[in-house]
Formats: sequence, C-alpha cells, structure tokens
Amino acid sequence: MTESRQPAPLLGLAIGDSLGGPFETKHFSSQELARWDGSFHTWEINELQPERKPGEWTDDTKAALALATSLVEAETYNPVSALARYMEWYDSGDHRGMGKTIKQALQRISQGYHWDQSGILHAEGNGTAMRVAPIGAFYHRNVLTAAHMARIDAGLTHNSIEASEGSAAVAIGVSLLCDGYAKSEVLAPVIAFLND
Repeated sequence: MTESRQPAPLLGLAIGDSLGGPFETKHFSSQELARWDGSFHTWEINELQPERKPGEWTDDTKAALALATSLVEAETYNPVSALARYMEWYDSGDHRGMGKTIKQALQRISQGYHWDQSGILHAEGNGTAMRVAPIGAFYHRNVLTAAHMARIDAGLTHNSIEASEGSAAVAIGVSLLCDGYAKSEVLAPVIAFLND
C-alpha cells in the first residue's frame, strides 16, 4: 500500500461523526434520514447538543482525540494516561453530547475510584466503540493487542461484555484496514477474534 493510500481512521471518524451527529437520535427509518443527501445538516438543539453548527463533531471525536493524544504521549496504551485525557475533557466542562455512562464513570474517577473499578456495571452502550479507532490504528500490526487494549479501555467507562466486545470489534476492524485488508475482507476476521 502506498503512503498516499493509507487509511486515516481518526479523520474518517471525525468526518463521519460530523455528518452523522445530527441524526444520532433519529430512528433508522426516519424520513429525515431517508431524504439525507450526504451534506452536513443543521443540528436539532436539545439538552445534549445545544448550539451546534453543521459540520461540527461530537463527543465521539473528542473522546477519540483524547485517546489518540494519550497513545502518542505514552507511546503505548496506558489506562492511567487515557483516563487523564478523558478527565481533562470532563474537567473542561464541555459535556455536550457526553453520554450518561461516560459522565458517571468519570465522576467515579474524580471521587477516587481506581481505573479498573470505574466502569459502570451492565452499561451496554456504544460509548466505548465510538472512541476506540485510535487503538486499532496504533496497534495495526498486532490485532490481538489492539483487541486486548480496546477491552481495557472499554472497561474504564462501561463494565459489560457487550461494550467490551463492541470496542474490540471496532479496534480489530480498524487494525485490519490499516494493515491493508479490503473492507470486504474485514468482517470474518473481526468475528473470529471476538469472544462469545
């Protein structure tokens, strides 16, 4: 693969997030989504997403950027380093779009919980999968390590098998894509690397 054709997972995540953000509370069969022309849409103002302009990204990209920054600084995945970056985001006060589970877990950290006890029990949301692409890219030469680190990162906020495996699935997929797999070849190995 030539350098110019390398996948850019963080950029792709941010673009997809900014395109899809206005639809995240819509049902998949909504008429608004069915009529979508692929352009940036105006946000519906609500308590989670106040005052967003078309093309703005959400908490998904903010969390992924925090994780990517941690990976670059630590030169590995380190849950303490990742949490420090997530806490910077939390402490900034910009909680627009931040999910209830992530907010609760970060509150627990601020109350002194250890990182391996901070995850909210039975939290099955996708808050872990939305942020994990940087782990897949960082460990693209070792899919097992990518999956393992993604599971640890998921546990910081979501203490459930569903969240853990969802996070691992995204990290594995990104890892394989960054390693040269075609999109059509990714699903089977992702499933093979997941726990039941």
